[in-house]
Amino acid sequence: MHTAKQVSTYLSTMDFTHLEVTLALFLVVVLAIFAFYFFQTQRIMKKLRQTPPRNAEADKLKIAAYERLTLFAERNKIDNLINRFYQPGLDTQTMRQLMLQSIREEFDHNVTQQLYVKAPIWDAVSKIKEQNMFIINQVAAMLPGDAPAMEFNKQLIQLIHQNENTTMNKVVLEALQFEVQQLMN
Repeated sequence: MHTAKQVSTYLSTMDFTHLEVTLALFLVVVLAIFAFYFFQTQRIMKKLRQTPPRNAEADKLKIAAYERLTLFAERNKIDNLINRFYQPGLDTQTMRQLMLQSIREEFDHNVTQQLYVKAPIWDAVSKIKEQNMFIINQVAAMLPGDAPAMEFNKQLIQLIHQNENTTMNKVVLEALQFEVQQLMN
């Protein structure tokens, strides 16, 4: 085994030609480039292993679920319910029952979508159902049962337009849109 001093002495006594020095430098550069790309590749592979692969079919199912829940939120806005069910001659209780029945049926029809969306999104959609039913029942309770549906509808519209935050529909629709955009990126 040679000591560092012996190696240094040996190297100093050697006469390197210009070609040998150039070749040595070339090899050092090639090895440095190889090492750089090797470590970059390792870093990228590690990152890919940490990120689960995107499943296009699963993404399609999720997007379809978000579309259906968007439709649910839109169809169950109180003003949209009024537009769908109001007919001249209806009384408050009949209008109330039609609206509540529609909300329940729409919710039941979309209950399986919770399998494809994030839990907070599903909770928010469930709260739309509960909140809108609560508002409808509260306003109906303030009126006589035989009051015309037109009066009931006016009270509902007045309530939701006095404070846009009365219902969660807008916030939930924005959350649904955000989630779909995340899936598509």
